[in-house]
Amino acid sequence: MANGNRPGVPKPMGRGFRFVPEGVAVGHHGLGVLRWRAGPEGGPVLVTGADAAEIAGGRIARL
Repeated sequence: MANGNRPGVPKPMGRGFRFVPEGVAVGHHGLGVLRWRAGPEGGPVLVTGADAAEIAGGRIARL
């Protein structure tokens, strides 16, 4: 497979594709957000984004 033999992983995000955090996660009142960037290792950033999570009992309850 062109995606590094990983089902569900799009072709541009196959082997060598790396996600890197942008700064530190920020949290308040049980919610947290982490910004990130991604692209081929050693190459340009192709995509950026952020993930938000609800924290309950010290664990991720929902993304």
